[in-house]
Amino acid sequence: MEDRELLREQWRRVSQALGIAFVAPFSIEPGLEFACLLPEFGSPKGMLIDARHNEIAFKIAIERGYGCSSMLPEAQLVVQPDDYVGCLQDWGWSIANRPPPSWYSGAG
Repeated sequence: MEDRELLREQWRRVSQALGIAFVAPFSIEPGLEFACLLPEFGSPKGMLIDARHNEIAFKIAIERGYGCSSMLPEAQLVVQPDDYVGCLQDWGWSIANRPPPSWYSGAG
């Protein structure tokens, strides 16, 4: 599996365990695909995640109101969702008219 696919599967598992929205793959336009979108975090349009930082793609996404983050996937798909809570809190809950999940403290 490629890094993007591994990262996508990693966040799919995290989203299921933590009860958060997840969209994958996600394209903001043809040719600008990201591993996934977490629509409830990072910015009003959500946080785009990809395995590699693409300066042009990230610039376009930010201009359109998305947050962006690049990260490498875990070496193994043994995902511990609690390990991702701090990251999600750092990005911040972005849905004003709905409370965050009970595990989200807003600290970050």
